[in-house]
Amino acid sequence: MFATGCGTELESALSSIPILPSSADISAEVLYTCDGVLTEAQMLSSIVTARIDRANGYTKSEEELNVLTNCTIDAVFTGVAVDHCTACKYAILDQVFGE
Repeated sequence: MFATGCGTELESALSSIPILPSSADISAEVLYTCDGVLTEAQMLSSIVTARIDRANGYTKSEEELNVLTNCTIDAVFTGVAVDHCTACKYAILDQVFGE
């Protein structure tokens, strides 16, 4: 059984926070830099992850520290060059955190 009105304050607070992007929210820079690195769905997922991390208090510098490690691991499995991956992920961080 559901209680009516439950969570309405939280819903109101969250409604102003843009967490879930749409395809139109992917910047031209991200689309260009991530072409051949990530699919559109992966770009959207990365944007969501960065937005959640930002909302949880992570800084852009902290996020950038993880990029090289993650891209090195990804390169083994995807064959995407580390420098292309890092450029893509940095573009996503620039979009979410600002330059």
